Amino acid sequence: MGGSTDRGEVPFEPFRCAIQELKRLRLRIFMHVGLVNERRARILSEIGPDMVLYDVVLSEPAIKDVLNLDAPRIAFVEGLRLLREYGVRVAPHVVIGINRGRVESEYEALDLIVREDPEALILVVFTPYPGTPLGTIDPPKVKEVLKVLRYARLVYSGPLALGCMRPRGWGIFVNRDRGRKFGI
Repeated sequence: MGGSTDRGEVPFEPFRCAIQELKRLRLRIFMHVGLVNERRARILSEIGPDMVLYDVVLSEPAIKDVLNLDAPRIAFVEGLRLLREYGVRVAPHVVIGINRGRVESEYEALDLIVREDPEALILVVFTPYPGTPLGTIDPPKVKEVLKVLRYARLVYSGPLALGCMRPRGWGIFVNRDRGRKFGI
């Protein structure tokens, strides 16, 4: 989780006053916050961002080996629940293929997310970058990504988007036909 602490939290708390000032200026605030406990959910409800972007990762190997976190998968589930409990607008993110390009717990994550009735759902695709520890790993196959996208649309009728993290060249491929060709 880029920019996060070793506990998987993106430290927004020191910027609370700045965020509130930006809100007073009528700027829309979207925040990636990392893992959330009750204290952080309460603070977010007080700050009132327009949307919290929250990764839901249920693959224990990915949490440990890809995100380098010593956190149980329940921490991601509990964070999402707390955000909803505190009335924070949330757009959960699912990283397709987060476990080294393999699709394994994404369907379970989607089922869990749908039960929390989020404002939107964002799917992104594991994208290895050259020169990084996972730079030589292949992203998931397009066919696997499309299966997850179709399933997401099947179980969730709200706003659904393929986010910005996806392998190079996919932007044109996906945006040109808006997914109609694939039935999503």
